[in-house]
Amino acid sequence: MRYTQQEFLNIIDRYNNADRKTIKINLLMVFKKKQIKNKQVMEETEYTSYKVNSWFAFSSPNIPTFEDALMLAVKYDFDIQELIKE
Repeated sequence: MRYTQQEFLNIIDRYNNADRKTIKINLLMVFKKKQIKNKQVMEETEYTSYKVNSWFAFSSPNIPTFEDALMLAVKYDFDIQELIKE
C-alpha cells in the first residue's frame, strides 16, 4: 500500500479521531482473521504483555497508538485503514 503524504496525514487524523471501540473491534477481527494471538505479538515485538493484553481486552479502553498500529499493520501485513473502517 502506498499513500501520498496528504493521504497519510488524513489516515493519521482519521485514526486519532475514530471511535476507540471501532478500532478495538477491527483490530480483533484482523488478528482473528490472520490467526494472530496476543502471545505471538508479545514474542515478536518489544511490547509488554500489559500493553498487548489491554489492546485485546474489551474491559480496557486502550488501543494501540497510531505508531503502534502502523507497526502492527506492517509486521502482520494488513492495511492500517482496516482498523478505522466503519
